[in-house]
Amino acid sequence: MAMNDAFRFIERCKEDADFRYGLYGIESPEFFHDAMKERGFDASAAEIDDAFRNMKLKAADEEEASEIDELKQWYEALARPQSCAGSCSGCPGCA
Repeated sequence: MAMNDAFRFIERCKEDADFRYGLYGIESPEFFHDAMKERGFDASAAEIDDAFRNMKLKAADEEEASEIDELKQWYEALARPQSCAGSCSGCPGCA
């Protein structure tokens, strides 16, 4: 179920600019996943990373793959602490 939430979250961000802009108000990366849960999406950072990888592999063309990369960069900028490389297990953005 959590993987479904990861895919649904990414699709919602991709299609709904107002939803995406609403996430800019989150105080810090530590609270990002709490805010996702409040919005009905219960997926870990690892599941979201897997969903991004899966979506990129299934992209119809280079343009769609590029859009997915851009959305992933947006997600990482908001959801991961600046000091995190995205592969630790100690911060909420990676756990």
